[in-house]
Amino acid sequence: MKKIIFICGQKYNLADKSVKDIENDIQQRINEFYGSDDRALATVNIVDGKVDIEIQRKYVKDVADILPYNTYFNDEHNIFCIDSDLLLGRDFKGSLLAKDPGGVGFGYYYSWPVSEFIQLYKDNCKLLKASKPKKIEFVGDRKHIKLSVGY
Repeated sequence: MKKIIFICGQKYNLADKSVKDIENDIQQRINEFYGSDDRALATVNIVDGKVDIEIQRKYVKDVADILPYNTYFNDEHNIFCIDSDLLLGRDFKGSLLAKDPGGVGFGYYYSWPVSEFIQLYKDNCKLLKASKPKKIEFVGDRKHIKLSVGY
């Protein structure tokens, strides 16, 4: 597939990089984001013009103690700030994020509509001259987040 995708604050040319190289780079960026190698596991799958990135949380037992996931994940129309930050690469070292989602003050967690996240993702793809996504889906719960982008 001859596409340039934007994920986790970076652009990846699918003609030049293997899926495994992309997955390893994203995993390294996620490890830096969390400050640990054992907080989340990234997998990337590319099939028939569709790119899926799934991030499995390895700290699920701690989530209820540190984040209000129990109330957030009852509504599939919202995305939690740390999930959007991961997928957009906000606050990642060397991130290419062109348009920032903003947010609330330091230390306060928030969620925002998935539709707004998708629009911001599309805006960043356009501003960074990445391939134009045709269909974007997000799913998130206490155990994982998944972003599917169709081209």
